[in-house]
Amino acid sequence: MTANTDPGAQRTDPWRVAVLESSLDCVILMDAEGALVDINRGTESAFGVKRDDVIGRHLADIFVPPELRARHWAGLRRYLQTGETTILGRRIEVPAWHAPTGRTIAVELSIVRLRDVEPPLFVGHLRNIESRRRAERRLETTALVSQVFASAKTADDAIAGVMASLGHGLRWEVVQWWTALPDRTAVRLSQTWVSPERQDVQFLVSSASEFLVGQGLPGLVWAAREPIWIPDLSAATNFPRLDAFTRAGLRSGFAFPVLAGSRILGIIEAFSADPQPHEPELLAVLSALGGQLGHFLEELAAQGEREALLARAEEARLTAEKANRAKDEFLGLVSHELRTPLNAIVGWTHMIASGQLSAERMAHALDVVSRNARLQMRLVTDLLDVTRIATGNLQLEFADIDVRRLVIEAAETTAVTAHEAGLTLSVDAGPEPAVVSADASRLDQVVLNLLSNAVKFTPAGGRIHVSLRTTAEDAVIAIADDGPGIEPGSV
Repeated sequence: MTANTDPGAQRTDPWRVAVLESSLDCVILMDAEGALVDINRGTESAFGVKRDDVIGRHLADIFVPPELRARHWAGLRRYLQTGETTILGRRIEVPAWHAPTGRTIAVELSIVRLRDVEPPLFVGHLRNIESRRRAERRLETTALVSQVFASAKTADDAIAGVMASLGHGLRWEVVQWWTALPDRTAVRLSQTWVSPERQDVQFLVSSASEFLVGQGLPGLVWAAREPIWIPDLSAATNFPRLDAFTRAGLRSGFAFPVLAGSRILGIIEAFSADPQPHEPELLAVLSALGGQLGHFLEELAAQGEREALLARAEEARLTAEKANRAKDEFLGLVSHELRTPLNAIVGWTHMIASGQLSAERMAHALDVVSRNARLQMRLVTDLLDVTRIATGNLQLEFADIDVRRLVIEAAETTAVTAHEAGLTLSVDAGPEPAVVSADASRLDQVVLNLLSNAVKFTPAGGRIHVSLRTTAEDAVIAIADDGPGIEPGSV
């Protein structure tokens, strides 16, 4: 399509030509049919086109991104038919098509219609703001990363947050985190972030998950310990994932090491669907970010170690306190255990010394004293076995015993103490022996302890009753008293 105005006529005024060609902005003249009438040298330089090659061609085919061309034509038709416009006379930011690289760039656009010219002619001023936009994105990314460092509590949170910050801030679609295998001869994919709009490529970009050091982009960065930028993945000589990434529509990538001093902790790489020219300023930011993230991860690790040490110290303190309480409880238990047979010995010895016992009662008293002396000896022996109890090596010696006799003897041992406390102690053990398999000394100790507690906690005038019930399979010893009983939670 050719313009209705002679382009040569537009350049006859020397002043106009000087202004047009010296402008730092791109200046474009377009007719009512959307065809280019003229462009200045700034446009040729910024968009990599030649004036003679584009004059007469539609502006949309040269400068408008393919996905926006239909909107351009619709807007132009609406203005010519109705006079309505959302663009003329305004300064707006729009994406423009940079044909030589096949990518969009950010431009600031202002369009006016020339007055008193028919058919209509439009003058557009475009200013390439790609550098400014990239600087803004670097600042935005830095701010997002700072927020991550301020809030992350774990290494995983920090890494995931930095990856998302790079993706959102720089507008790159895929970001990945690589770490070394234990032998540090290869790197392995650990995390992947994919922009919400490109979740369909998750499988493709994660298909290769391990590279030797020096292989692929992460392996190369690990070996070099320096950032690497690949403006065009299809031209890379060491990129084994090219087929998968091409199917995913990814065209550019970069990667940088995360360092803690001289030690490399991992690799972060990112990929874009747009061709991205080498950007030294961004690489400098990423290099600094790699050091910051490495330092942050080291600080988190050190903090974790400090917290672990504090936790172990607190655990040791609680263990010591528990041991002290256990020692106090043990001493109380030992005192209680030793006092039970001593009470019987002292009580029956006092009765013997009174000289009021018959010969039969004297023999019985001596038997009780002898039995409790043996019990006392056994308790002392048990104290010497505490180490075996602590190590779980306490042995139970099972044998057939007459539990009826054991119950009666335990009651006789406690009888004197019960009488002195003003208590009535009764026993119902049945008329026949009751043989069971048990450790006689341990069972005797249990019954004596229960009876001793009953005497201790039953008020004066109370009753204590010991009973034994047997079946074909077992024997049940029950001790009932008038005391307060035991709290359910303490049983």
